[in-house]
Amino acid sequence: MEAAELGRVITAGETMALVVPPSPGRLRHATSLSLSIGGAESNVAIGLARLGIPASWISVLGDDELGELVLHRLRAEGVDTSGVRRIADRATGLYLREEVAGRLRVYYYRSGSAAATLSPNAFDPSMLQGAAFLHLTGITGALSQECAEFLPWAATTARDAGVRVSYDVNYRSRLWEPSAAQAATEALLPLIDVLFV
Repeated sequence: MEAAELGRVITAGETMALVVPPSPGRLRHATSLSLSIGGAESNVAIGLARLGIPASWISVLGDDELGELVLHRLRAEGVDTSGVRRIADRATGLYLREEVAGRLRVYYYRSGSAAATLSPNAFDPSMLQGAAFLHLTGITGALSQECAEFLPWAATTARDAGVRVSYDVNYRSRLWEPSAAQAATEALLPLIDVLFV
């Protein structure tokens, strides 16, 4: 069976611009920085596309240069971005990463980002036609109340369309408390076909 015959996978969530110095050390000492992108759901879409499995990514980006960067990089990887909305009143998220004494440190600038506006009805359910899976992560639910409401809506919409749902808990302590992540995950369990912990 060819990889493409396995069916299209749709992912949904935030992708940010990522700024990293070229070598270990504090950001403050860097004389140059590398600009790329990072996001759990788009990473899955890119990995699938590289394996020859059709992949789509749904999100909201700012109508800014960082949003253009995200779109450009994902499209270059063969990921379908037709489900991405652009908005002018919110910025695309940004994060910085440094390696100090063998440990990675990350600094997020995502509060109130465009992706935090993902909410129920964020995409047309017809997008799910012919898809094998909708892939979601717990990161999305931690971004805002709207995003928390988006997850069960997206999972229910997928189930109603006959599309299986995969969910990666992907717990991030900087985004929410363990009890909140647990409650959100437990509420989604009846809608999930494949759970990653």
